Amino acid sequence: MEDKFRKYCSNTLASCGNQSIFELNGTGEGMIFLKAFKGGSFNYVFAFSGIIDSTFADGSVSKCNDKTSGWTIESLEAAVCDVCDPEQAEKESFIQLSFDGKSSLAVGDEKLYFTDSTSITADKGQFICLKIKFSGGRLPYHPESIIALYRKNENGWEQSVNLPVPVFTGVEREIKNRIAFIGDSITQGIGSVWNSYKHYAACTAELLGDENAYWDMGIGYARGADMALKGIWLEKAKQNDIVSVCFGVNDLFQGRTVEQLKADLDTILTELKSAGCRVVMQTVPPFDYGEEHEKMWREVNAFIRNTLAPRADVFFDNNPILCGNGKDSPDAKYGGHPNNEGHRLWAEALASAIKSLL
Repeated sequence: MEDKFRKYCSNTLASCGNQSIFELNGTGEGMIFLKAFKGGSFNYVFAFSGIIDSTFADGSVSKCNDKTSGWTIESLEAAVCDVCDPEQAEKESFIQLSFDGKSSLAVGDEKLYFTDSTSITADKGQFICLKIKFSGGRLPYHPESIIALYRKNENGWEQSVNLPVPVFTGVEREIKNRIAFIGDSITQGIGSVWNSYKHYAACTAELLGDENAYWDMGIGYARGADMALKGIWLEKAKQNDIVSVCFGVNDLFQGRTVEQLKADLDTILTELKSAGCRVVMQTVPPFDYGEEHEKMWREVNAFIRNTLAPRADVFFDNNPILCGNGKDSPDAKYGGHPNNEGHRLWAEALASAIKSLL
């Protein structure tokens, strides 16, 4: 896996991790639209996984590191489109993608399955459309996805998240740094306009420029406790040169104690630093907490500021930007899931902080 990530770097700002599991009785066909970050002709690879990255909701449906089973990618094709419209996309010329020379893939226990390298030409801002046919079983999907996903049924194409998506979209090109953003739904971009690519991770990438590559690994409902389990999600994060860490909201709401969350964040920082990553440690964002959660939020952020910040390569306090009444207020000025304006302001400040590492 490490060899693949040394050769290929992310070329979309979409977050596409495995968030949960759905049951499929039979077959399905879908389209996935991924906006290209760096334009040009590149050798592309797409990676799929049967392992769940993060715990969904209360964990009754799926948990971090759960394995899906019994499903197959029957075929995978790619085309380049200007708009996210399945009917328009079907008029484009699709090329067949393969896995080790085969047109189908039976997903098992391997951590990641990469397609064979395929040359694709797409301008910056165009969409790579993946047409996927699949069958099974218990399949991974991203129920809170905010990118354009469609399923085909008897009435034609309709917007639907119920299909497996690639967890990595890579190209072969020379770059200075691989930069990743790990976190929950806020980092994924929920709150920003659907399919707008205006969340803080995407906006930060645009401000820092295409001499670097960017991988948004934020996932709805995710928590630091998941990342600290040292599964495939953390392993993927370690493949990057610079990693921005922003966890804590779901940990607080899903029953993690202050001391447990402190230990989780310490583990994440330690593991990333041990892997040679430069780490940007962010505070826990505001989320209109109640009295008890507000107390916990304050304690955890004090720990980040006083104990973890000196060990990180960059400390970034997002609270002065996001809090409604100053950095010590739990009121979320732009919403618990920030709107486009909140994400823009966050990105402008974060990009300035990350520039010191480039």
